[in-house]
Amino acid sequence: MKTAGLILAAGMSSRMGSFKPLIELNGKKMIDWTIENMLQGGAEKVIVVIGNKRAQMQRWLLKYDISLVQPVFNGDFASGEILDSIKCGVRELKRQEFERFFLLLADLPAVSVNTFERLSKVYDQCGKKIAIASVHGKRRHPQLISMEMAEHILDYEGKGGLRGFWRYVEGEIADVKINDPGCEMDADTPEDLICLKSYMQKIKKKGKPVE
Repeated sequence: MKTAGLILAAGMSSRMGSFKPLIELNGKKMIDWTIENMLQGGAEKVIVVIGNKRAQMQRWLLKYDISLVQPVFNGDFASGEILDSIKCGVRELKRQEFERFFLLLADLPAVSVNTFERLSKVYDQCGKKIAIASVHGKRRHPQLISMEMAEHILDYEGKGGLRGFWRYVEGEIADVKINDPGCEMDADTPEDLICLKSYMQKIKKKGKPVE
């Protein structure tokens, strides 16, 4: 199936104190880890929803071929929610010929390539339209979503943002048990970043985590 990726990188990074996607992390920018892992995990093209630091992000993403990585601007980044950025990316994906897409936040650079592959495998077998990574019984990023859900995403105006949407489409969801600490290692604060760097250094020495 033709698979895209959607990375949300429009936020303000207020708790971190510096713009997370462009933070240096073990030799690469955080956004590069996220993009490259997603491409290696099966995405044929990645849409990156940008907002804050728009000019810097556009310049940085020019290093990638537009056929592989495409920035899309969310003009409501300062006041909107995650679901608003998702809608922005989904509108662009509708213009392109993809059947499904991975969804991931930009500040989760340690998600294993194996995790994307595992989501694809279960999605192909389960007959559901959404596969969500589940770590220790809790739903995490990434997700793999059928483009058949695009209109449901764009039309949803209910309470609870993204979590409210998952409740709205609960019958279409397959929870996929994942053994990947990277799914839980977001970088909201400087302390989180220290832990993330340490974890990624250990993974580099030992090899990627395996489900």
